[in-house]
Amino acid sequence: MRAARRAEMRDAAAKLASAVGAVSLVISFFIASMLSPLLNLMQLLALQWPGRMTELGHAIRSGTSLWWWEHVAIPLLVRPAWLLPAMIGMICVGLAVQLSWAAKRR
Repeated sequence: MRAARRAEMRDAAAKLASAVGAVSLVISFFIASMLSPLLNLMQLLALQWPGRMTELGHAIRSGTSLWWWEHVAIPLLVRPAWLLPAMIGMICVGLAVQLSWAAKRR
């Protein structure tokens, strides 16, 4: 009984992960095809929310360590805008495949 419930939970998690992955990859394709391919994430966020980048930087620096801002946030913000949703999509699709294999194996 318990094993069947775990298999159902893995199947549901695999479906959710595949849906999130598909949506993320569609968003990534939209950003890459409709906007400039050289547009980085910082520029995209500045276009969508003018004046909020300084507030974002201040919130991250005050809420976490300066290391987080310098070594995690800034490198992500200077990458192409389509790259972050593509990474999230590929991770979610890989997770969905792994979960579906685990559910079928048992």
